[in-house]
Amino acid sequence: MPSVVQSESALNRSTETAWDYYANHRAVTTSLVASSRSLLGVARKPTLCLLGSGNLNDVDLAQLCHEFAELSLIDIDVTAVRNGLSRQQNRHPALIDRLSTFKLLSADLSGLDRLIASQDTLTTSDISVAMLINAFGDFSLSTFLTSEGLPSRFHVVASCSLISQLIRQARSLFSDVGVSNTAAILMRDFHLRTLVDLVEPGGCGVLITDFAGTSTGAPELLHCETPIQLAEMTEAILREKRYFLGLSPTDMYASLVGPLFSDACDSVELTTPWCWDLGPEKRYLCYGLTFRKKLSSPTQSDSPPSLSDRLTEFMKRTGIPITTSSDFHDASDPRFRTE
Repeated sequence: MPSVVQSESALNRSTETAWDYYANHRAVTTSLVASSRSLLGVARKPTLCLLGSGNLNDVDLAQLCHEFAELSLIDIDVTAVRNGLSRQQNRHPALIDRLSTFKLLSADLSGLDRLIASQDTLTTSDISVAMLINAFGDFSLSTFLTSEGLPSRFHVVASCSLISQLIRQARSLFSDVGVSNTAAILMRDFHLRTLVDLVEPGGCGVLITDFAGTSTGAPELLHCETPIQLAEMTEAILREKRYFLGLSPTDMYASLVGPLFSDACDSVELTTPWCWDLGPEKRYLCYGLTFRKKLSSPTQSDSPPSLSDRLTEFMKRTGIPITTSSDFHDASDPRFRTE
């Protein structure tokens, strides 16, 4: 199995020239990230961290530079980020004078790369969900950023079109559908934890994700032309559960206001959905979610919880027993609908 960086590099190469297709998606994404600045109430220009920057096709850096003093661009494929920055500098020469504004860093945002590298072949018997939980529990992006000379917290942290890719990576590790679905829920919560952890108290988090697509059960999106059609199609996709596992707007909202994050987050808001074109025959349905980090939120313990504690917490929160491979939930459970 290819490493995470190999998989993501191949994906980035396939979309690096898709700037024009991204136009509407980029406009909505950039506006949502830029408008988060007004929620902060800080006099000086704040800092921004973009998780999963990739080719930078989904943000307009020239606009973001008006709102943020420093932009940290983090992706496992830093070559794609560097090339994307160069292309935007060609479009906006003024960005060349702002090179010191940008901090680029290569980081595995999935927490999976070391796990994959340690295995010659990956099957359900090679990597258990318990190992996945432990790998996620041991990974701290804020600690890694500090070791690389970057801040451990930012005024605004944005995850742009990333979480669905991370879930795909986690699910690909397992051939069993039930186990794969469990891994997807774990990855979703792990990424939300990373996002929340990186936000300064009083700061803002932004998550933008696709949750349905023409190639995964929603071909009618190609014929969506008006806001009324979009609303009707979105309602049908949600009602018929034709969305990506764990990524519906209600799923994501429930996760952030639920017991896992409610002590740290408030003012959780969902945007209305929009369409993201990736070619003449490929369209995704997206939405955005924003939250505020509470000024007084729990800090992570210096002593990470044991594997036993992590398994107990996961089973208590989800009701999924994971003590043996035969204990996984029925794949037909609607909470774990496949893509």
